[in-house]
Amino acid sequence: RHDNGDDSTDDYVISSYTKCNVTIHKRLISVKVTDVERVYDGTLLTSNAFEFTNGTSAADGETLILTCDGSITDVGSTENRMTGWTVVDAAENDRSHNYELTGAESGTLTITPRAITIKAADAEKEYDGYAIDAHGSYEVLGEYGLADGQNITQIITLHGEYIKAGTYESVHTVEEGSVVISASDGSDVTSNYEITYSAGSFTITPRRLTLKSDDMSKEYDGIELNGSGYEITEGSLAET
Repeated sequence: RHDNGDDSTDDYVISSYTKCNVTIHKRLISVKVTDVERVYDGTLLTSNAFEFTNGTSAADGETLILTCDGSITDVGSTENRMTGWTVVDAAENDRSHNYELTGAESGTLTITPRAITIKAADAEKEYDGYAIDAHGSYEVLGEYGLADGQNITQIITLHGEYIKAGTYESVHTVEEGSVVISASDGSDVTSNYEITYSAGSFTITPRRLTLKSDDMSKEYDGIELNGSGYEITEGSLAET
């Protein structure tokens, strides 16, 4: 075109055309498999998550999908390596041939212990002449509790003999090392827990009785009238 914008094609005679080569290079990408950490819950942990590295990315409208081989269930860590990759477009057509993966850094899968508190149970009763017996009673406290499908299948709790009315603080304890936590298949999973122990307290309340003195009468004889007879109108004495 001329400077004024008019078409100038007719002012030229084009004698020949020369072909040129056009090359589209593969898009270079590199990734790091994402580190993943979670609290033990008895289920298998896997992950195909990743992050692009070195400023690389997939083309607009296309998605990189990784396949990784790491898996872990119990507390600990394991390497999570990429074993395969595919790039697809919005219609899920394979576009991998347009890419070259130049690097894939492995990640780590980590499962941390599940923190729980096992508290020897508190107990309370009215005085009855017998000692409180709370052996083996407990409750599980904490943010997480036991994992789904898991139970305490063995526990020993200790306490002395307390009979009289009163409050006895922190006298019921869990014997450390006595706890066994089992999965639904019966396997011992105790090592996946971080256990804190807490003591329980006992309260024995006084036994409530209502007494009524016996009615008495006699003819005046100058001697003081007294007696020790009574009846219980509400409540009862302990059996022992």
